[in-house]
Amino acid sequence: MKHINKNAIGLFLVGLAVSTAAFAGADSTFAGPVTTLTGWLNGSMGTLFAVGALVTGLATSISTQRLIGVAIGVGIAIAAKAGPSVLSTITSMTI
Repeated sequence: MKHINKNAIGLFLVGLAVSTAAFAGADSTFAGPVTTLTGWLNGSMGTLFAVGALVTGLATSISTQRLIGVAIGVGIAIAAKAGPSVLSTITSMTI
């Protein structure tokens, strides 16, 4: 039979009793820089990153004769354009 640590159970119960709802987006310490970077990535800078990643992936694929460069370029392009909105949605959730 497995030995259960009574201290761990007590600590868990105390933590459960005093816990409150967690708000991932409640802190606004870095709201200004986050807004600026999100604006850049959603605008022309994100498009520039996406096109640059795609061109680099195409060049790599042509030189190595493998399609992995295109796949990586497309993945980076998607992350550059869709990433900021996905991250802001995740971090503003209420648990």
